[in-house]
Formats: sequence, structure tokens, C-alpha cells
Amino acid sequence: MQPTNKLSSQLILDDGTYQFFSYPEDLGGVGLNRADTALDALKMILRLSCDDTTFSSLVFSFSSKYGFPKHIVDTFDQCSANLEEVAFALLEYLYHCKHIDPHKYYRWDFMSNGLMPFLFRGANEAEVMQSFILNYRKALSRNANRHAKSKELESNLDMAFRTLFGMKGLKLRELLSYRFASQIHIRDLAEASVYTVNKYKRAA
Repeated sequence: MQPTNKLSSQLILDDGTYQFFSYPEDLGGVGLNRADTALDALKMILRLSCDDTTFSSLVFSFSSKYGFPKHIVDTFDQCSANLEEVAFALLEYLYHCKHIDPHKYYRWDFMSNGLMPFLFRGANEAEVMQSFILNYRKALSRNANRHAKSKELESNLDMAFRTLFGMKGLKLRELLSYRFASQIHIRDLAEASVYTVNKYKRAA
């Protein structure tokens, strides 16, 4: 259960569990993390397996990977600190520093018929493709049918990709394989947002 004296975290699902992607320096190392508690989630990304985790061991492992979080450590009493609250605060810090995020981000790079680049994102492929359809519509020129229903637009695009490009339909792996879209590192989101028709707050 997350601490009630903190702001609600973007990393917490409706059922109270944690789910997010960790973003190392290498984009290829982005991994999905799921855990029941903030402490379990933090131990997962720090690769801590010991059951007898202490305040000192948690801070030491965190500092070894992300630097010493003095402004957070100073707010807790080392002897009486609730480790779940400490872990929650450290996860919030990692979120604001863009080391973890609930989404994977992508950019549509292929320009045709005046279609401008746009961003799309999601926690899984279904969410990613839903975001793709939504933002594809925003990028359409005024001469295109912007009012088509999502299912209609999805069907038309699926057919177009199959017939024009020989793709296996409207699928994320196909868009990436044919280099119509590319995955974006969370810390490169601001640069990737230049000239796109949509922006995400995380790009700030």
C-alpha cells in the first residue's frame, strides 16, 4: 500500500500495484517492472534479493547506481524509517529524473501526403497502437478524413500497409521493422518532440 501523505504516483495501477519501465543509458535495455509494493519494485530495479533489507543497504545500493539522494535521505530517521515510504520516495525521485516511466515512447518518422511527425506511447502494445491511431488522426492534413472512426481508420491503415508496402498489417513491430517509426528514450523525448504535432508533458 502506498503512503497516503504523498502525491499519487504515476507508477501505481488501479489495483495498487506498481508497473513501470526502467530506462538505462542503452535504449535496448529498457525493461518492464511489476511489483506489489514500492519496496519490492525498488529492490527489483536495484537487483536486491535479500529479505533483510535495511535503510542503509537500500540507500547504499541506490547510491551506487543513481547517486546519493541526500534530499530524500535527510527527510527520514535511519533508525525508525518505514522502508516502504523510503522506497516510494526514491521511486518518485527516479520518475522525476526520467530513469523510470509507465510508458514506452515512439515517434512516427515517415512523412507522406504532408503527414507531420508525431509521438505515441503506451504501457503495452494495445495501448501503444491505440495511441498511434489517435495521434495519426491529429497529424492528418485538412484534406484527409479526420473524422473517421478509430476502427475505420485502423482498418484502412492496415489495408494500406499490406498492399502498398507488403507489411503484415498495422502492428508495432512492423512499423519499427520498416523504420516508419522509432522508439524514443525517455530522456531524449524533448529533442524528439521538435516539429511533432503533439507533445507530452514528460518532454519538459
